Amino acid sequence: MASASRIQINEGNLEKLDTITLLDIDGIEQPATFFTGPEVNLNYYRTLIQAAKEGDWVTAKRFIDNDGAALTEVISLQGMTALHLAASRSQSELVEKLADLMPAAAINARDKRDIEGKTPLFFAANWGAPSKSKEMLWYLYTVTTDEHPSYAFTGPCSSSLILGIAAAGFYDITLDLLRRYPHLATARDETETTILHVLSGHPHSFPSGSKLGFWERFIYSPVGWLCKAVPAMKPRLKHVHGRKLVHKQCFELIEFVCKQAVLLDNEKTLHFFLDGGILHVATGRGVVEIVELTLNYVPDLIWYKYNNHTLLQVAIKHRREKLFNLLIDMTARNTFLASGLDNDSNNILHMAAKLPPSPQLNAVSGPAFQMQRELQWFQEVEKIVNDKWKWQMNSQGKTPRELFTETHKDLREKSEQWMKDTSNSCMVVSTLIATVVFAAIFTVPGGNTTDNGIPIFLKNKKFVVFAVADSLALFSSISSLLLFLSILTARCAEKDFLELMPRRLALGFASLFVAIGSMMTAFGAAFTIVVGERYDWVFILMMVSACIPVFLFTILKLPLFRNIYLSTYGPSMFISKLNRRPSMTNKCR
Repeated sequence: MASASRIQINEGNLEKLDTITLLDIDGIEQPATFFTGPEVNLNYYRTLIQAAKEGDWVTAKRFIDNDGAALTEVISLQGMTALHLAASRSQSELVEKLADLMPAAAINARDKRDIEGKTPLFFAANWGAPSKSKEMLWYLYTVTTDEHPSYAFTGPCSSSLILGIAAAGFYDITLDLLRRYPHLATARDETETTILHVLSGHPHSFPSGSKLGFWERFIYSPVGWLCKAVPAMKPRLKHVHGRKLVHKQCFELIEFVCKQAVLLDNEKTLHFFLDGGILHVATGRGVVEIVELTLNYVPDLIWYKYNNHTLLQVAIKHRREKLFNLLIDMTARNTFLASGLDNDSNNILHMAAKLPPSPQLNAVSGPAFQMQRELQWFQEVEKIVNDKWKWQMNSQGKTPRELFTETHKDLREKSEQWMKDTSNSCMVVSTLIATVVFAAIFTVPGGNTTDNGIPIFLKNKKFVVFAVADSLALFSSISSLLLFLSILTARCAEKDFLELMPRRLALGFASLFVAIGSMMTAFGAAFTIVVGERYDWVFILMMVSACIPVFLFTILKLPLFRNIYLSTYGPSMFISKLNRRPSMTNKCR
């Protein structure tokens, strides 16, 4: 716990300008209260304090052997014992050894800083480093009881305790604690934070927020079976299995909290979900599982506003396509839900016309693809609104289309410049390939006969490969050149970034890829005609070598080509109810 005081030096005298404050566990300044019991001799306990902070068991044990009372004595101005200090620093080994020496009552003892009191378990949960403190937390959790004087699990600090454990990512401990003390499922701390708020701050702990690679997605479902069937793969699968276990635990947490919330009377149930806008926070952060499962328990929550925004408006504002699909399908494209206005008289099409927050915008790499995604969002929202809303003006007197043009002006200019810069660079390569392969057809390998100019190796099969590959390289490079030239000379309108410009860029890259591959094939064939007659291994060497530039081009440009293809021709991110995949929560069951 840190203290914050403001002091001014004035001609050698220290003048106190404000009351000394302490930052509480939530980072909120509170008036400082110090231990008011017997005077603490900091000099005497300095060695023990340092040992507790550093986890030095040898030094701590030596001090305690000399002074047995030091094991349970207050050794800090905030009323903490050595066990409190060690727990707050995640010194798990020292905590366990100190706890083994203590009676149960001492382990459950609260710090004496204030009337609430906080046990070592509380400090381990809220102050300890998550990466180091899980074993220590489990240990303290098993030895801590809900007894006088601390009442760790039912007292005034119990809500902060459960939230601290959940915030640290220890979902298994959180679940076990909730099953023992179900009332904590709907507990709130001083900032009105609940477990669902905490979970919504960890989108990566859910399938909807996890960015699994191709192979990770492939083995996600059968990972448990694979671990048993192929023990040798267990180390490689451990990471995926761990993430799947976290997803399952988070789902169980949401379900447990919802079940406890609906056991309250109707008014308290509504207040639990509406105070603090749990669903709106989860929607803004893209946590599909919290929204979907909660609405399954309390469907009416979809109609309520928080900060004058419905869930659908928040999903559009933050570009959460999975939640947009979910909410639209749950309301059967209900026009009432789509007709709401915010404080500036913006309808949902106005919200689609605004730029999203930077994290959502930058989730798509490249300004051209960002512009394309924005156009796709605007068109999709346009489908669900009444025609009159398309021309409705907001408080600034702008229609959705006018607002889109205004807010996306800079992005459109950046997109156009990116397209032209990319095309200009590729045109250089296409021109070089066209020049080389055009000249090569008139300087064929082996030369021509002197009487009629027919190539000497005309009947050689490798010469046919050379001729066909060289011609294909010429035609494809010229096609690529023309496609990139059309982008370079185009005056791009907004709608062109939806399909026209990405299509030209994709075809240009495809043609350039064919040109490079054909050029290398022609070179390999020509080289083996000249040299391969004497060295048979030359043909194999040349073909392998020719594959290197093609491979490099593929590796370097494939991600860009893939993005163009998927964003333009791939499955839409807006999936209808009939074609939608199983719900996100079903993946966790």
